Amino acid sequence: MLNKNNKAMNNTTNENLKINHRLKGIILIDLELTNTSPLIIGSGKNELLDVELMRYPDGSPYIPASSYFGILKHFFFDKYNLIGCTDSHVLKNLTYWFGDFKNYFDPNGNIVTSINEDNIEFQSHIIPKDIVAEKDSFIISIRDGIELEDNTLLTKQNSKYDFEIIEPGAVFSGTIKLKVKSGIDESILLYILKFLKENITTCRYGRNTTSGYGEMKVNRFVIKRYDGNKWIEKLDGNDNGVDITNNVSPDTSISETDQTYFKAYIDAEIWKSLLIGAGSNADDINAESDKVFMKYRNPKNHDNVPLAGRAYRQALIKRMQRILNSADTKFSLADLKGIDEESKPQKRSRLTVKETTFNIKDVSENIHHRIKIDHFTGGSMHNAKFDSTPLWHKEETLQMEICIHNYIDEEAALLIHALKDLVTKDLPLGAEKSIGRGRLKGKQLKLEWVDRNMVAKSICIEIKEDSITIDNMDIAEELETMNSKLFTNVQTA
Repeated sequence: MLNKNNKAMNNTTNENLKINHRLKGIILIDLELTNTSPLIIGSGKNELLDVELMRYPDGSPYIPASSYFGILKHFFFDKYNLIGCTDSHVLKNLTYWFGDFKNYFDPNGNIVTSINEDNIEFQSHIIPKDIVAEKDSFIISIRDGIELEDNTLLTKQNSKYDFEIIEPGAVFSGTIKLKVKSGIDESILLYILKFLKENITTCRYGRNTTSGYGEMKVNRFVIKRYDGNKWIEKLDGNDNGVDITNNVSPDTSISETDQTYFKAYIDAEIWKSLLIGAGSNADDINAESDKVFMKYRNPKNHDNVPLAGRAYRQALIKRMQRILNSADTKFSLADLKGIDEESKPQKRSRLTVKETTFNIKDVSENIHHRIKIDHFTGGSMHNAKFDSTPLWHKEETLQMEICIHNYIDEEAALLIHALKDLVTKDLPLGAEKSIGRGRLKGKQLKLEWVDRNMVAKSICIEIKEDSITIDNMDIAEELETMNSKLFTNVQTA
């Protein structure tokens, strides 16, 4: 129970904010999502796995409300420009809906000063619930990975780990409730509803999002409003809410933050063979091979084979670092990789990729029998026969998508160099690179970016056996300028 001093303070605050405690109505968002890429919401380590999925007692995996709404809140303040905002009306209403958001800005900024001076303090009035996977809609698989050193990008010793994923195709459902009280600005409320509707699937959720995990699509997104006693009637089983899903066009607008990006889209085919392993099958008595290509177990994705985003993302970053190491330059990839070289707190990398798929019918799948060689004698080792099942070229097209958010010219130039190596069979992916696997033959490379002047630009490069076609030579010259910035006053080692 509040004491008199607290009551007096709250009354003063409410009078200043002109938002009182009288409940005007409830807005309920009913949503259903399907993950279009692998999803990891980890609960920690157990005896068998390094990362185990969060589950309800009945075994259903779920996305905690604090997880997905925290991501949405961060994305809101990252997308919209509030730096230097001193409009108390806007700040009060945003604080009412999102709660305290001062930690998203510079502590010395005007926005923090304004919030403190106006005594703005609310708990968020948006109440999300966990999004739970529906029974029989999800398949859980285990993948493995290795951890790399931050600076050298070499494999750390004893760094192999295993983690659970929810395969694409799982159906999640949940609700988000908004408590509408007297005195709020309805236009800002509509703006927030519009943001949730348009961006619920723009964000990626869970772990490994920079490698393409955690992408979603909307199956259902219904917004209903219950004013007066209609919410009580709904609780009694009589739903008379007003559907406002298509009526969230606010009169107000908040300016968006200028954000640059540099994207690359690649179409390529396998040159000879490719093997991105799913781990060892030694314990599976029905396994046809010791090592097979990674596949989905979900029947919905039976014909689709994943091109793991982690595989080509790590390869590109390692090649970019190798290019830097071969030149006498102080330029560093630390910020791009999400590493602060002084205090070393981990932050999100600005280089992200998508995990794409291709049809298993477009490639050949054949077992390759091999033996281990004794490096001392040159003869075969005893009991050392093994085999693998890579995918071989037929008529496939592998698609990759890479993006550097808020790029600088030097980073874009480095990425172009790495992409050149990738599409010209010089940068292998996956396993068994030492025997020639993992090389790709590029068909098309398309680059799109928005520069610091917020001007959108693009260039498309068609790659054929005996020629390369560039659709815009003027833009090609701009790429040369980016490259010159990277290697200005640099002496190749």
